[in-house]
Amino acid sequence: AAARALLVAMDDTDDIDEFLRLDAEFHVTLSRAAGNAVVAAIMTALRGAIHDYVRTAAATNQADWPAMVRRLRRQHRNVLAAIEAGDGERAARLVGRHIEDFYRTTQL
Repeated sequence: AAARALLVAMDDTDDIDEFLRLDAEFHVTLSRAAGNAVVAAIMTALRGAIHDYVRTAAATNQADWPAMVRRLRRQHRNVLAAIEAGDGERAARLVGRHIEDFYRTTQL
């Protein structure tokens, strides 16, 4: 329920910083829900640094930001759908693709 609420909140904002804050919280929420205490702790501890890093990437690619946001939203929904369906392997693959796609798109 918390992850779905974060996706709805991401849909409702056009503010880059707010979107990225919600994005980071979404990733932390999924880590906690997966029961991986180590990854959840790392994600929580790095949340601010990740936000700053992703914000820099967003600023660099701001002309393409609307397209990036649409892609991120779609990817987040697909990951959550796999989790809700109990398909952990698919969710893990989708998270990997999500991260790789972000780096490829932003050229970081």
